Amino acid sequence: MTRLTLLLLATAQRAAADATCGGGDRTCGRYPSIVIGCWQILERHDDEDAAVATLSAYMDAGFTTFDTADIYGQSERALGRLRANYTGDATPVIFTKYVTQDASLAEARRVNANSRAALGGSPAMVQFHWWDYSDPRFVDAASHLATLRDEGLLGEVAACNFDVAHLRALVDARVPIAANQVQYSLLDRRPENGMLAFAKARGLPLACFGAVGGGWLS
Repeated sequence: MTRLTLLLLATAQRAAADATCGGGDRTCGRYPSIVIGCWQILERHDDEDAAVATLSAYMDAGFTTFDTADIYGQSERALGRLRANYTGDATPVIFTKYVTQDASLAEARRVNANSRAALGGSPAMVQFHWWDYSDPRFVDAASHLATLRDEGLLGEVAACNFDVAHLRALVDARVPIAANQVQYSLLDRRPENGMLAFAKARGLPLACFGAVGGGWLS
């Protein structure tokens, strides 16, 4: 990763924090300026040992927060190995996801148990993604994550790729949404079409991915 890439990542994340929280990292302190995405960590490395070595190198460089998902292959397991074996001073902070079209509490418990087993502990945040908004049970599914949070089985609950209308439904239902993860870059400015204004009005941080346009800006 080049210096320019890191600068663009940090600038985009800070701009989103300033726009939605009014105070940058001071009021959105749960979010570092850069989170390391782990969707393709095992596509870059054929063996898991190499993937863990890369994650360790990020830790050594001061990038200690990682984003993964239960549907990212063995990504959670690689991060669990990092968490168990890293010997530096910092502790990995891991955000994962709950990607589903099943609104049952049983499914939320099943996926959470699998994630905790792979990660070797509870995730600091679970970001909720719902495939089909024509099914209104997404509010119920998100509420189950709040139940798991209250039981100490995860840290915070966030949304992932929610549009304004459906994010508003979660917030109005008092689901304790801590953030919404959205794609945002100079090439993809969709959050400027209502999402930034809504997030700012509700004091809701945006966690932005794709800040360098999938590599096109790096």
